[in-house]
Amino acid sequence: MKNNLRRGMLALCAVICILLAVSGCRVGVPSDVTSDVPSDDAAAAAVTAAPSAAQSLPGAQDPTEPVSDDPETEAPAAAGAEAPADADLTAALDAVAARYGCSAAQVGIIDGSGSVRYYSYGTMDADGTRPVGRDSKFRCASLSKLVIGMTAMALQEQGRFDINTDVGQILGFAVRNPSYPDTPITAKMLMTHTSSLADGEAFLASRNSASSEPLSSLLHNGGNYCGYRPGTAYTYSNFGAAVLAAALEKATGTGFGTLADQLLFEPLGITAAFSAAELPDVSQVAALHSGGGTIWSVERQLRETPSGTLGQTHHLYQGNLTISAADYAKLLGLLLSDGAYAGRQILSKSSVEEIAMQHIESGGVRQGYFVEINEPSFADGDTVLTHTGSNYGMYSSFAVDRARGLGVVVITGGASASLNARDGLYDVCDEMISLCFGRSE
Repeated sequence: MKNNLRRGMLALCAVICILLAVSGCRVGVPSDVTSDVPSDDAAAAAVTAAPSAAQSLPGAQDPTEPVSDDPETEAPAAAGAEAPADADLTAALDAVAARYGCSAAQVGIIDGSGSVRYYSYGTMDADGTRPVGRDSKFRCASLSKLVIGMTAMALQEQGRFDINTDVGQILGFAVRNPSYPDTPITAKMLMTHTSSLADGEAFLASRNSASSEPLSSLLHNGGNYCGYRPGTAYTYSNFGAAVLAAALEKATGTGFGTLADQLLFEPLGITAAFSAAELPDVSQVAALHSGGGTIWSVERQLRETPSGTLGQTHHLYQGNLTISAADYAKLLGLLLSDGAYAGRQILSKSSVEEIAMQHIESGGVRQGYFVEINEPSFADGDTVLTHTGSNYGMYSSFAVDRARGLGVVVITGGASASLNARDGLYDVCDEMISLCFGRSE
């Protein structure tokens, strides 16, 4: 009896399989959908239990539709995928680079899925001996500050830092504007450029000193402060960013470069450093040059190393990030995807929202955490996060349109330093970003 029942069940299964094969049904998740499946267990279980629902996910092919033979049709890029910019965009960017006299240029473009396109132009040296490539590393100046802000937020998520704490309590000495001795200066103020700290002469001199003036001395120098109460107005401050990096070191007992590695660069697959000498391949470091001559040599960059005293290497951090545009684009990707990259949560959604939100409007500037909030001409009315950087012949800018799901960073060398009055970005960067935005549809 049991054997007869078993044989009957086997026969029924065979009939079902034959019918499925004849009807062309596909059981399971289509192979072109797997990269779009959320990584959380609940969503994965839902896909396994209901393959028909998975087939309706974005990017999935409807099994009732014929497969296109058009060779131009491309499968959706997987999260974290990289590719060079297409030929048309490359030609258009080449024309802009030539028109502005770029000796070097890189562009990194990232979408909401985390896929990256990149572009390279020119040479890494004034004598033209090393062509710029995807992995060429440029000192990107003030674009460094976004990394400081993201690191602060990551540490706050771990309970190792509080952006509302008086930074003087962390550094171990009072940090006060002499005109407002009862008003604490917090990390949040430093990230929004509202701390009243200014780039005074003493700070500017310390940046290029072989043995930097002690941070405590700089912070007790009244010439490094503005005349308004901290937290009430905006003044862009390199010094403020340097102080925040120093506070992160003191709060954790770890050098800031190591913190950035652990919390951002390694999880994102980025090769970068705040000291060029710490890169695994220093042959990729570009000299900074303009007008046919070198302004900041590779050798000079390799001599800029951490002091070994926590909190005292502040002069490196506000602008010394050495990175490629393709890798920097991955940082922008965190702002597009609620802090996730390639299925891994790097920052929380709430931290990203806090970075991107407007905290103050002062003097026509709308400020988030080390990002400005603008509506540039290339964004078709969208609110866009931007920042610029410049040093020693290098000019850079980024733009992140969270509504559109597009981030673009441009790094140029030897180019015109003119600024676009409408968009607040360097003209050469603005034109390159505009091209990338125009090709995002």
